[in-house]
Amino acid sequence: MSKKLFTNILFFVILEKRVCYFFMKRHISLFKIIFFICWFFTGCMSVPREQFESVQPQIKESANKDPFFGRFDITLDDLKNIVWKLSEIKIGYGSILLDRALMAKNQMGDFFTLQFVDEGINGKALPNRYFAPYLLVDDNDITIRPIAGTLIASLVDVGVLHEQRYFTLLQGMTRWDYKSGNLRIYTSGERENNEIILIFKPQ
Repeated sequence: MSKKLFTNILFFVILEKRVCYFFMKRHISLFKIIFFICWFFTGCMSVPREQFESVQPQIKESANKDPFFGRFDITLDDLKNIVWKLSEIKIGYGSILLDRALMAKNQMGDFFTLQFVDEGINGKALPNRYFAPYLLVDDNDITIRPIAGTLIASLVDVGVLHEQRYFTLLQGMTRWDYKSGNLRIYTSGERENNEIILIFKPQ
């Protein structure tokens, strides 16, 4: 082999390595993406059947608690004529929880309820029944008209919430949504710029 031929071969070998190195350097992110996609789908397909079956009871339990489980197009009409019981009040970073089991034990299980009907909202506070027309601004924005109710003197108290405050919170209702089996009412509450969330569960 002549010296010139050897030099040409060496040149092309070095050139090939540099070109390959340059290509890999510029396309390393692409190779990472391809590798991640292959790893992800391989992992999904290799989930043990036992692990998959262990999740099924949790899905069934969620479906039993949520009458609209799996739906994402819930409207206010879907929630009408269902009695909703107040279970929690979210105020800022804190919450007020109503012990529904204790309330039922003390014959107060039907207090602080809410129901949407065609004519408005109604329900039972503590202990008065109430009614108020509402105006649905759009799909989720809502305004409550003045609340009217019976005038029975309250002889019981749940401690964390009294009737007049409940009416004030309902009166300040601005919008609603439905999440994880709960009706969530957003209200301006007792103060401006202080949104409070009332969380109701179906009876």
